[in-house]
Amino acid sequence: MELQKGTGKKLGEILVDAGFLTEDNLVPLAVLKKYMVLPFEYAKQNPNVIRVAIANPLDFHAMDDISIVTNLQVEPVVATNRGILLG
Repeated sequence: MELQKGTGKKLGEILVDAGFLTEDNLVPLAVLKKYMVLPFEYAKQNPNVIRVAIANPLDFHAMDDISIVTNLQVEPVVATNRGILLG
């Protein structure tokens, strides 16, 4: 979020530009809406892990789909649907 301040760019663009993610690692909007998830952190200590806020961390279909489209391991973090929507 620090990188994003004052740039006018979306967070995904910032992370790709900074080399933290590639275009292939971004989660498509359709997947985010389908499973009501919000990726919020890319694990610095393990570049193969993305943390996502999700209301149902036991939704293994969601974890699998996100893992497939990003080619990253998914670490779910419990959140409310309202919290996810407010992002």
